[in-house]
Amino acid sequence: MDFETVSPADFGASLRGLGLNLLVRDVRAEAAFLAHVFGMVPHRLSADFAIMEYRGHLMQLHADHTYGAHPILGLLPESPPRGAGAALHLFDSDPDEAAVRKARLEEAERRFDAARKHADRAQAAAGDVKMAGLEVARRRDRLDQVRAALGELSEAEKARTAAETNAVAARQAQAQAAGALAEAKAALEAAKQSAATAEESLRRAQRRQQAR
Repeated sequence: MDFETVSPADFGASLRGLGLNLLVRDVRAEAAFLAHVFGMVPHRLSADFAIMEYRGHLMQLHADHTYGAHPILGLLPESPPRGAGAALHLFDSDPDEAAVRKARLEEAERRFDAARKHADRAQAAAGDVKMAGLEVARRRDRLDQVRAALGELSEAEKARTAAETNAVAARQAQAQAAGALAEAKAALEAAKQSAATAEESLRRAQRRQQAR
């Protein structure tokens, strides 16, 4: 019988003698455990069901939810222990070898978990590096803005210095013009006095001439 292609009805009709069916929370995980530790061969593996072949013997795995309408589901506790009333013996498996394979499986799972945590930390670190890069880029942009502002400030300072220089020159020119105006006024006053003196001299001369 090909367990991978046989229909559920034909498989059920073919079962004889004592059958074993385990209700489990995770069919795939349980099948992987039985295959790795005890050398069982899974068939028709899905999230709901699996046929497990063990040295010519068959057992079935069913997920809890497949028995949702079955009265036996009410006997399953919500928390461990489960299956405390049954003992299963796989006589064709060496217990020491099974223990070694179980230990190797647990070690592999531990290493996988450690590698996954390391990958998560690496991913988080990569995210931090990316954020740091964005922050560096933001600060570079800000620095460029500050440099541009400093450049504008420098130009403004140069313009202010030039304006102050021009103001000083204007004040000097104003002072020079004021000095020249004062000199011109003094010259005008001197000219007025000279004119007055000349007029007085002319009148005296006229009076002397009349007196003769």
